[in-house]
Amino acid sequence: MAMGFFRQFVDLLKVLYHELFPEQEVVPDAGRPYKVQVHGRKDTFGRMGENEAVRFLKRKRHRILERNLRMPSCEIDIIAWDTKRLELVFVEVKTRRSDAFGAPADEVDTERMDRMRRAAREYVRWKKVPNAPIRFDVLGILWPAGQRPSFDYHPKAFR
Repeated sequence: MAMGFFRQFVDLLKVLYHELFPEQEVVPDAGRPYKVQVHGRKDTFGRMGENEAVRFLKRKRHRILERNLRMPSCEIDIIAWDTKRLELVFVEVKTRRSDAFGAPADEVDTERMDRMRRAAREYVRWKKVPNAPIRFDVLGILWPAGQRPSFDYHPKAFR
């Protein structure tokens, strides 16, 4: 009884938030259907970068399996199947307007790597593919305003 009321209350909050801030998209979290994620301007640029990353990976003969998959340990930007090397690929995408503070790909630190490893283990267990060879790639996208994006791709960036 109380849980049903709580869910209705959360749904009402989502609707009210969307009414107050219509320029921001409210998306339920895939892992927790009643958690609100707000996608604002910064995230829109990130999504544009991820769309470019998908196009880039498809040109490299990767089949996209998942995008923005939220696991308990972290969100994985792209999960793909490398059709040439027959590997399951977990891709972290970093998109930036400039490299004034370093290359976008350099922003993937050891903490993020550890979270991606845990998420990969969860994903492999969830999809029941325990013997699949996996790898972790980092794709940095430098996209200055008014120009085409440039890609800094690091296959097998870490183990």
